[in-house]
Amino acid sequence: MMAMPRVFAHAHLAALDTFLSLFWTLALVAGERSVRARRPMVAMAGAGAVWALALLTKIHAWFLLPILGTWALLRLPPRRALAVMAIWSAVGISLFWVGWPWLWYDPLTRLPAYLGTGVARATIMVEYFGQVTTDYDVPWHYPWFYFAATVPAGLQALGALGVVQGWKNRHTDPFPLLLVATIVAFLALFSTRVPVYDGERLFLHVFPAWSLLIGLGFGWLWNHPLAGLRARIVLAVFLLVQGYGLVALHPFGLRSGRLKNTIPPSTLSEPNIMLCLAI
Repeated sequence: MMAMPRVFAHAHLAALDTFLSLFWTLALVAGERSVRARRPMVAMAGAGAVWALALLTKIHAWFLLPILGTWALLRLPPRRALAVMAIWSAVGISLFWVGWPWLWYDPLTRLPAYLGTGVARATIMVEYFGQVTTDYDVPWHYPWFYFAATVPAGLQALGALGVVQGWKNRHTDPFPLLLVATIVAFLALFSTRVPVYDGERLFLHVFPAWSLLIGLGFGWLWNHPLAGLRARIVLAVFLLVQGYGLVALHPFGLRSGRLKNTIPPSTLSEPNIMLCLAI
């Protein structure tokens, strides 16, 4: 992920999305592993505690409930799936409640108000290919373009290879398909009239999942029977080259393509850094 310039740049802002990326990924992995554990009831209780951390970070984490619920139904008999999801949900929601004292007072009013923050919010204007629109009127391809254009091309190729390998090995390890499903689900969600702005920030948590698939593709090439020492050196250099964008855009990794020409270098003093990042 450090080779993804905008993901790296977002991590330098005082926003929740980088922390959500961490806890979302941990909760997803913990939940998937717990569904396949020898003692899923106990394991799902621990996974529910991890989910609570994601819930306490940002509202996006509620989408893990239908995602893991569907996954459990696909992997386990219906009754057992419902039982493990009940344990996971009870632990996660209980710890979420305990961890946020704001909900303790007048919960019947505050809980709906909290859930409504996902849609009831101030309108933000978005510039996309020179056109300025409201955050709920951006074109459907906005998230797909940002996902495609903000990751180095070499990493995209490795990720595509990881998807292919995940499909080939789906009967022995279906987890890569779950990663693909979560990525597609969120990109599709933000292709609707759900407010979307700040580039890829609101769906930043899909990039750790994509990084896992990139690693799967890289690992397949690295461990290929025909991959000798020279091939692995070339592959390692290829991976390092993907960090060029990070170096080229530093320290303004979130700048637009016109920032360099529209803001004189003399104005890029320390007090103006946050202004430049916002632009």
